[in-house]
Amino acid sequence: MTHFPDQRGGIFGKLLGFLFLLALIAAGILGYGVYEVNKRLNAAGPLEETSLLWIERGNSLDRVGSKLKDMGALEDPRLFKIAARIDDLAPSLQAGEFEIPANASVNEIV
Repeated sequence: MTHFPDQRGGIFGKLLGFLFLLALIAAGILGYGVYEVNKRLNAAGPLEETSLLWIERGNSLDRVGSKLKDMGALEDPRLFKIAARIDDLAPSLQAGEFEIPANASVNEIV
């Protein structure tokens, strides 16, 4: 008597299993990425003493991020841009003078 291996699911089952495994790996990578970005957004910033930031009318998020980096409040202005977009800050960005506390995190600055 010949014994044939169990072929439940066949090629479709194997493909579905592979796609499920791939989705789990992608979800893990995405989750870790979100965790790392959130950790960096809430970490204490490099600014050693309270400083003033002046935003002129018409300044973009890129320009404000550059000013914050130049004054030593940020290490990476892209994080400011990410946090500002998450909080939907761009449409309501206002001109004026703003106090940035020492060691303010990116989220605190936003």
